[in-house]
Amino acid sequence: MNSHSTISQKTLSHLHSCDRDKFLTHFILIPILLVLSILPKPVYSTPLTAIFNGSGTLQNSISLNGLTSFTLECWMRSDSFAQQAVIFHCGHDSTSGFDLGLTNTLVPGRESYATLSLGSVSQIATGNSFRVPFHQWVHVAIIRTATEWMLYRNGAIVGRTRSPGIGPNDNIILGMGFSGALTRFRIWSRALGRAELVTSMCSMNIHDSNLIAEYTPQNVGSVDSVQDVLGLSPSLHAEGTIIAISDPSFPNYGTPFNISLETFPIHMQFFARDNDDSARISIIGSMSPLPGDSLVLELYKDDSLFYSTATLASNQFNFIVPIHCELSEYTIRLFVLRSENKLFVAEAADLLCGDVFLIDGQSNAHPAIDGYNWQNAFSRTLGVQTTSENLDPYDPADTLWGLSSATGWGQLFSGPYLVGSWARWMQEGVAAAWNVPTCVINGAAGGSTITQHFRNDSNPTDSSTIYGKLLYRTIKSGLAHHVRGIFWYQGEWDNGATYLESFRNIYNDWLSNYSRYDTRPIFHFIFQTRPNDCGTGDGLARESQREIQDSFPNCTTLSTVAIDGYSGCHYYWNGYVNIGQEVIRKVGKYFYNSADSIDVDPPDISDARFTDQSHTKIAIRFRGTIAGLAATPDTVIDGVNRTIKDAFYLDGTNNLNDSIEFSHNTAFLYLHASSFATTLSYIPTKTYDNDSTVYTGPWIVNTKGEGALTFYQYPIGEPGVQEIHSLQNTGSCIRVVAGSSVKDESLIITLSEPGWTKIELVDILGRISEKIAYTWMDAGQHILNIHSQERFQFATLFCSGKVLVAKLLPIP
Repeated sequence: MNSHSTISQKTLSHLHSCDRDKFLTHFILIPILLVLSILPKPVYSTPLTAIFNGSGTLQNSISLNGLTSFTLECWMRSDSFAQQAVIFHCGHDSTSGFDLGLTNTLVPGRESYATLSLGSVSQIATGNSFRVPFHQWVHVAIIRTATEWMLYRNGAIVGRTRSPGIGPNDNIILGMGFSGALTRFRIWSRALGRAELVTSMCSMNIHDSNLIAEYTPQNVGSVDSVQDVLGLSPSLHAEGTIIAISDPSFPNYGTPFNISLETFPIHMQFFARDNDDSARISIIGSMSPLPGDSLVLELYKDDSLFYSTATLASNQFNFIVPIHCELSEYTIRLFVLRSENKLFVAEAADLLCGDVFLIDGQSNAHPAIDGYNWQNAFSRTLGVQTTSENLDPYDPADTLWGLSSATGWGQLFSGPYLVGSWARWMQEGVAAAWNVPTCVINGAAGGSTITQHFRNDSNPTDSSTIYGKLLYRTIKSGLAHHVRGIFWYQGEWDNGATYLESFRNIYNDWLSNYSRYDTRPIFHFIFQTRPNDCGTGDGLARESQREIQDSFPNCTTLSTVAIDGYSGCHYYWNGYVNIGQEVIRKVGKYFYNSADSIDVDPPDISDARFTDQSHTKIAIRFRGTIAGLAATPDTVIDGVNRTIKDAFYLDGTNNLNDSIEFSHNTAFLYLHASSFATTLSYIPTKTYDNDSTVYTGPWIVNTKGEGALTFYQYPIGEPGVQEIHSLQNTGSCIRVVAGSSVKDESLIITLSEPGWTKIELVDILGRISEKIAYTWMDAGQHILNIHSQERFQFATLFCSGKVLVAKLLPIP
């Protein structure tokens, strides 16, 4: 075989035809591949299996009292696509014991997931679970040490917890409500290590004094009881119909004793997609091969064999396995072929490829909603949020992957694999809309001030700091340099005097620690907080959050006002769903080329100025809106009708406000008397005027319902005219300020003497973007509706006549 011809027609026959071209383009395998025409059948004996029909059980009183560490393991095959059942239970009832169960409600529409339950502690003690493939054999195990519980699938740890110890007692039940097959149920009087567990998993017979019971049917046919083959413990008696059969599909594996892995993926691991929508997984190891040994790598896509390859074993080996960004889960299995035996090395199941996001902030960034227990197969995270709302130090051993969770399993704003409810909604929405799996790692901490998020520069991964915990988890995930976006929802406990500079500190550290491997920028999404009754945040802090998008590259500010479901500090369930929906629109615009891009960003003030010298009308111009502005309905608070005009404060008061109207991207605030105020604020700092109720509207919104960003003490300008110099004492040269970069605007000119007039449109850098030729203008008012190809900041008028007034206003 030529050294470059690593893929044979036989290998291609294992591929789905629609994937072959992609496979040939991306497949890399080192060293040279040798494809075996027929994999040899194992020489081991196949155990009999107990078949359960959903109503039968095996049970008895077995004395296990006093054990502080132990292992329970078995092989199982689920013959119902999604079922609610118990594989094995130890204890008298659901509150006193523990069990390994199957649930069909965790991930709706998918296969059953196996979970560890510990009495009444929680539904899922480890926080994560593992998928049980339909009609395929899987080895499962629960291991209890003196300090923690661990959950295993096919020899790979998939969950751990330091929940309170619940020792086994004198009652064991197998197969409650289960439809499928069980065999080799073993009980050990100590906690097995991973290598020991794999040895037991792949061995027909075990001789070890710590193995205290093994239950495997011994005769084909109807089962009345299953004896302990060791003869040490009582038999398990059948309740209902149980039959024993020989199943040729049972995976009879052996175990190699001379192989080690340097790198191998972890169960449920997430990989970031590269520029060709794929990830490449590296498998590196060493072994002392025997003559004739081969290495076999199998890649499964959604539990179907995608391809299999074999290579002649050598002292060092290196595989590079590509997986694609799609709504498919990949599983890798590695074997040694020795003589006629297939020896199991390792498995990594349910691997994904997609996009990576981080979240930081305080409690509204990581809300845990009791009852939001369902999850999504294509939403992943790594690690846990520690107790005390993620303020307690991090356990460096918590580096397992899991399905993203929106519940703390009984904990408030903390818990295993918690990403928060709105982030979970966002992840599910991205998968549904754009077929992209996502990983979210949430490092937020409830009740924190912005300075508590500072990095410890002498120890960036300090596990006692908020910053260090998030950085540690992201580094352990292998995704620190693959982050696409960071969400920041924080500020309820901060005043604004130093907020912008504090954020600069964190922003610069993000750029340092999360710099991307390629040239694409990381986008930063900053939530502007809203008035609340749980913190000390003020209008200046919100103003700082608004200004972040203009102060730092690749930042955009998100609005939280006008979102229904707010409780005054946090949000109700529907409120977090609404936030999640807003975030879906944002990532759709910035990452996924969504067609829904009009008015996705919130309106943001770009200029406020009196419209004329009477100072009785203020034009408030907003950027970021295309289809226009409106106000939400008035509201009655404590018997007082509150309107949108009451939300504006001139130098801190609103007693001159008369009415408000909207035209395109501008709000016109009418005053019932002249005002010489110099600043304008939108919404009160915390409560309604003369009331203790937190302000919750009315709001200014765009056509998508996006609330306008609030602003604080924004400067009010004079009418938009500035005379630069006169022309020969008869003409005028006028610069008119637009207030923000615009394309479409009305230029209003009033002349006391007629003359020839030329107009130049000038951008913010002083460059002329467009010229309008000389035209004759009579004395009086002229309105020119300008539709420019380029944005301009100023309009410069050269007029041989005398200009009294010149101003730029939105086109009505």
